[in-house]
Amino acid sequence: MNIEHKKPLTAEEATDFLKVSSRTIHKLIASGQLSERKVGNKYLTT
Repeated sequence: MNIEHKKPLTAEEATDFLKVSSRTIHKLIASGQLSERKVGNKYLTT
Protein backbone atom coordinates (compact mmCIF):
# COMPACT_ATOMS: atom_id res chain seq x y z
CA MET A 1 0.00 0.00 0.00
CA ASN A 2 1.51 3.34 -0.96
CA ILE A 3 -0.89 6.02 0.25
CA GLU A 4 0.40 9.21 1.81
CA HIS A 5 -1.44 11.44 4.24
CA LYS A 6 -0.32 14.89 5.40
CA LYS A 7 -0.59 14.33 9.17
CA PRO A 8 -0.19 11.38 11.54
CA LEU A 9 -3.47 9.58 12.25
CA THR A 10 -4.83 7.63 15.18
CA ALA A 11 -5.65 4.00 14.45
CA GLU A 12 -9.35 4.92 14.31
CA GLU A 13 -8.71 7.74 11.82
CA ALA A 14 -6.53 5.40 9.74
CA THR A 15 -9.35 2.83 9.54
CA ASP A 16 -11.68 5.51 8.18
CA PHE A 17 -9.07 6.91 5.78
CA LEU A 18 -8.01 3.51 4.38
CA LYS A 19 -11.49 1.94 4.61
CA VAL A 20 -10.19 -1.13 6.46
CA SER A 21 -10.80 -2.71 9.87
CA SER A 22 -8.80 -1.89 12.99
CA ARG A 23 -7.44 -5.44 12.87
CA THR A 24 -6.01 -4.72 9.40
CA ILE A 25 -4.40 -1.50 10.69
CA HIS A 26 -2.69 -3.44 13.48
CA LYS A 27 -1.53 -6.11 10.99
CA LEU A 28 -0.08 -3.39 8.74
CA ILE A 29 1.78 -1.89 11.71
CA ALA A 30 3.09 -5.32 12.78
CA SER A 31 4.31 -6.08 9.25
CA GLY A 32 6.07 -2.72 8.94
CA GLN A 33 3.89 -1.48 6.07
CA LEU A 34 2.52 1.23 8.36
CA SER A 35 4.66 2.92 11.00
CA GLU A 36 3.53 3.98 14.43
CA ARG A 37 4.90 6.43 16.99
CA LYS A 38 3.86 7.64 20.41
CA VAL A 39 2.98 11.33 20.73
CA GLY A 40 1.96 12.31 24.24
CA ASN A 41 -0.38 9.58 25.42
CA LYS A 42 -1.51 8.52 21.93
CA TYR A 43 -0.06 6.24 19.30
CA LEU A 44 -0.21 7.69 15.80
CA THR A 45 0.28 5.98 12.46
CA THR A 46 2.49 7.63 9.90
